[in-house]
Amino acid sequence: MLKWGVLGTGEVAFDVAYAINYVQNNKVVGVASRTAKNAEWFADNLPDAKAYTDFEALIQDPNVDIIYIATPNSTHSAMMRKCIAAKKHILCEKPFCLDSKEGQEIKALANAANVFCMEALWTRFIPATKQVIKQVKNGEIGSLRFVKGSFGHIFSKNRCYSKELGGGVLFDLGMYLISLTYPVLGSPDTQQFTPIIGKTGVDEQSHFTFSYKSGIIASFQCSFLNDLENTIEFYGENGIIKLGPPFYRTSKISFDTQSSPDAEHKKEVRKNPYGYPGPMSQAPYYKERLKPILPSKTKLTSVPFKGNGYHYEIEEVYNCIQKGWIESEILPLDHSIKVVDIMNKLYKSEPVI
Repeated sequence: MLKWGVLGTGEVAFDVAYAINYVQNNKVVGVASRTAKNAEWFADNLPDAKAYTDFEALIQDPNVDIIYIATPNSTHSAMMRKCIAAKKHILCEKPFCLDSKEGQEIKALANAANVFCMEALWTRFIPATKQVIKQVKNGEIGSLRFVKGSFGHIFSKNRCYSKELGGGVLFDLGMYLISLTYPVLGSPDTQQFTPIIGKTGVDEQSHFTFSYKSGIIASFQCSFLNDLENTIEFYGENGIIKLGPPFYRTSKISFDTQSSPDAEHKKEVRKNPYGYPGPMSQAPYYKERLKPILPSKTKLTSVPFKGNGYHYEIEEVYNCIQKGWIESEILPLDHSIKVVDIMNKLYKSEPVI
């Protein structure tokens, strides 16, 4: 039995706690919050969970094997250091840390202490996400040319707008777009960043583009102020694969064929719709309206997932620990640290206005 302690009592922490108890041989035995009311409420809703008002007390509890860190972004590094010192395995919410150098230090400490450590990027383990990444890496759409993605929801959580707590839309939402495409794209050769800084001092919306010597371009948008399309699309020479919406928890995968630039096209003069009689002059309009109900070349695939989807990352953690591994092969620490490094470089780059 893998016995879990949970640091933090936010909404996501509760969803993950449900997922932990769903996975066989895993159980939440303790939860800590800065306020007794929150800790007790959280624990009351989970069988066998004990409430703590002292984070350190939970981390030091010998009955706890692994700690799930769901405290604000700015606290992740310090919390992981405490867990490593107590020889506890770690699942830390994204972003893994706020500075890539800190991430390297955490990795070295965790490896030296022989404790498992992984970022809680739950979306990476959703079946549809794993399938799309595998398809693109295997060249099922041919050579990759272009990638685009968006992630936007209207957020009102105070921590998201707090610079002191590590807020900002790039760290909270943009990192999903970077991390889920990193296995295919790697680190960009050049980048451009357009953040919109709000009165709170953090980026509330942003657009960033990456370019690669291979000729690939990637374009991403993220926002706390708007509900965006929330999809990730990979454009290859032979086809287009689209994940979602919403990409972060979906069963939807769509595939479209790409037009070949080498295909021979018969040169012909198009008919002039303005010369059609009466209502027929609106033929392009009618064609547009009918398009959604006409047969489509788009191939749709459904890859089901269970529950709220968080249990897949818990299964990965459990399986790794059972094998004696201290890192996940699917989401190693180098991946998480490199994504933080990319975000650090975006923040340090000259904004494109």
